[in-house]
Amino acid sequence: EPLACVILGWSESRIGGELSSAAPNPRAAFNRFTRGCSKDLYAPACTSLGELYLAGVGTTASSDKAIALFEEGCKAKDWWGCYQLGRVYDDGTAVTRDTTAAAEFYQTACTKGVVQGCAALGQLMLIGDGIERSRTGAAELFGQTCGERHAKSCATLAWLYERGEGVIRSAPVALGLYKTACNSGDLSACHRMAIIYQEGQGVEA
Repeated sequence: EPLACVILGWSESRIGGELSSAAPNPRAAFNRFTRGCSKDLYAPACTSLGELYLAGVGTTASSDKAIALFEEGCKAKDWWGCYQLGRVYDDGTAVTRDTTAAAEFYQTACTKGVVQGCAALGQLMLIGDGIERSRTGAAELFGQTCGERHAKSCATLAWLYERGEGVIRSAPVALGLYKTACNSGDLSACHRMAIIYQEGQGVEA
């Protein structure tokens, strides 16, 4: 089963969910993903192989190969591959930064249920980078992804509520969202929550 091989490859190439050369067996993962992509024509294997090439884990780093594999995965309806393409174009480390292209790939991934794609699209929409600026639209996306336990989205949505941008201003709502983000590991949210308490912004100081 190609899916079983991909999942095994993930366990061999990651530590704590993150790609690492110190993982149990990155080279074995590379071989599994290569077989899954080229022989089984399994889209998630292509995307996973692209991630190895982008990070240089289990193989020599190659952004060109990574992008080609992400494109292959995305075209074959592996929506995580579409998100990865958006990330490559967004951060500009592998290709010339193109936030318009990034927004399109994020939108595709978001529409198909990739939480990270929705969160990234919201960040671009928040400042109007590669897509029309809309604080209201960004708030809607952050509300959706915060509900999926995406800590940064909760923190950004809290920031919007604190200032009344795209939503009705509410310090108590902002505080609650900062607390959610803080409990999920967003330290900037913990810091902002402390300031709200210290200054008594709509809550008991």
